Amino acid sequence: FAYSPTHPSSLPPKPVPPHPASSPPSLPPKPVPPHPPSSPPSLPPKPVPPYPASPPLPPKLPPSPYESRPPPPVPHQAPTLPPKLHKADAHLDEYRPAAVVPALPPKVPYQEDATVPEAWTEKILSEATTEAGEPLRTINVPLSLLDKFLDMAASNTRKNLETCAILSGTLVRIHCLKHNAFTVTTLIVPKQVATSDTCSTTNEEELFDYQDQHDLMTLGWIHTHPTQTCFMSSVDLHTHCSYQLMLPEAIAIVCAPKHDPKYVLLPLSVHEPQRFDDDRNPEASLTDPFHLFSYGIFRLTDPPGLQIIVNCRERPSFHPHPADEPLYTDAMDLGHVRLSQMDYKVVDMRK
Repeated sequence: FAYSPTHPSSLPPKPVPPHPASSPPSLPPKPVPPHPPSSPPSLPPKPVPPYPASPPLPPKLPPSPYESRPPPPVPHQAPTLPPKLHKADAHLDEYRPAAVVPALPPKVPYQEDATVPEAWTEKILSEATTEAGEPLRTINVPLSLLDKFLDMAASNTRKNLETCAILSGTLVRIHCLKHNAFTVTTLIVPKQVATSDTCSTTNEEELFDYQDQHDLMTLGWIHTHPTQTCFMSSVDLHTHCSYQLMLPEAIAIVCAPKHDPKYVLLPLSVHEPQRFDDDRNPEASLTDPFHLFSYGIFRLTDPPGLQIIVNCRERPSFHPHPADEPLYTDAMDLGHVRLSQMDYKVVDMRK
């Protein structure tokens, strides 16, 4: 028969591609980097700088003579204590010698007939008391101090300005009299600012320093009333209250050169020639036992004056107080102040 290209059996067989393998062909192994070491490589040690050399020690001092002394000998054995007594031996105490107590020296007897100058007796002994019955020690004030202060305040008095000063002194003890008294020894005029009705001190530190250096006590104060009479104003009462709280015997001397003159009887033994201004005592006689002064020496009554002023809270400075109670009293008439001739010192700090 004839060949027919369309017949399938007449075609040659197609080549069969090989079947792929069950697994791809193995690749060549990758190179494995070496594992890092378990610890980093050790670094070389850092160089250590050498330490500075320590300075040499100073040479030892020679031994002190006190160290070279041998220590005091120490007893090898403490003294034995006496044996304790048992209760059964308590009856033997009455046979033991009692401890010997040294006799005290005899007391010095008080001499009742001690000889004391009569002048000292008058200056120290005082029977004055407060309104409550508490005794007041005597304050001796130099008689000429009043005139001296008025002379120092004359320039302010002519200008109608007040002047103040501090009465300083010491405490005198007389053992044979069993009493003591104060004596004004120094009149201190501090720096101050004044008006016609008031006077205030300034720079008090200078005043306190002077008193401390000379062992002086503040015994009171003195001031003038150039335009008023001789009395204690409300400002004076409050000012003196602080003085009397510190010292019950503190006094306030008020001088009124132009008002309220009064005669004071003085013993003839204290008289000496004195100069008086015309407007104070133009007819004064040097031998007359009566002298013309215009002053008053006061203290607060205790009670009731001191307590009333302490509890007073009224304002302004000049204000009324209860008139039915005596707030202050005279400290010279039957009081504890004695005027006598004695030396004193004047310190004017205003200059």
